[in-house]
Amino acid sequence: MEDLHNQTFVFVNEDHTLGNSLRHFLASHEHVEFAGYSVPHPAEPKMHLRVQSRGKTAIDCVKESAEELKKHALHLRETFEYEITQFEEQKDEER
Repeated sequence: MEDLHNQTFVFVNEDHTLGNSLRHFLASHEHVEFAGYSVPHPAEPKMHLRVQSRGKTAIDCVKESAEELKKHALHLRETFEYEITQFEEQKDEER
């Protein structure tokens, strides 16, 4: 019988970049009791994500945390692009 609150997910072609970011958002999720990840071997393109939850299933917690990560990444991108535009406009004005 599968325990939907204790799951290990395997992400293919992912590494510490996604693993640590997703773990961070999972750790702040109100229904997550434990979140950790590992990259078993650098030559193997897989990242394992372990989630233990209460109240919601582990997959729901991962989906919600991934959405939060996506929102933050989009905000970071928009902020970066805005600052680049501001910098370029300032350089043009100085000429």
